[in-house]
Amino acid sequence: FRIHNHRFYRYAQSAMHTVMMTSLPSPIQTVYYPDLFIAVNLCHISPYAATEGLFRAAKDHNSILAIYGPFDLNGQHTSPGNASFHESLKQRNPTWGVRDVSELENTAAACGYALKQRIDMPSNNMTLVFTPIDDTRLSSV
Repeated sequence: FRIHNHRFYRYAQSAMHTVMMTSLPSPIQTVYYPDLFIAVNLCHISPYAATEGLFRAAKDHNSILAIYGPFDLNGQHTSPGNASFHESLKQRNPTWGVRDVSELENTAAACGYALKQRIDMPSNNMTLVFTPIDDTRLSSV
């Protein structure tokens, strides 16, 4: 997918680190903690507990969290296609489904995060960018 906000893209490009753990014969382990977590098509095709875990992981590392996928707004599907998609997900697994942005905002708030930006994307998808409430890393976006 392509991020249409070029300032955010430049930040993401410079901030992203590879999470890497090496298992060497010596006792040395190297861990790089990311400044940015990106989740693509996760929230709707997993139990909501996975989304909650994603926010907790971002909080543990004080990371920005960008989530891409289909979302509802104010309890309404954003397109007939998303409504059909939601129903097909629920038929496959009742714990799956298109999530409402407000549900993610509530989960974010419980972790000390806030929705910083909502970017409308092609095919009725969105990228939601969450930061710790007092974070200034994206203040110019």
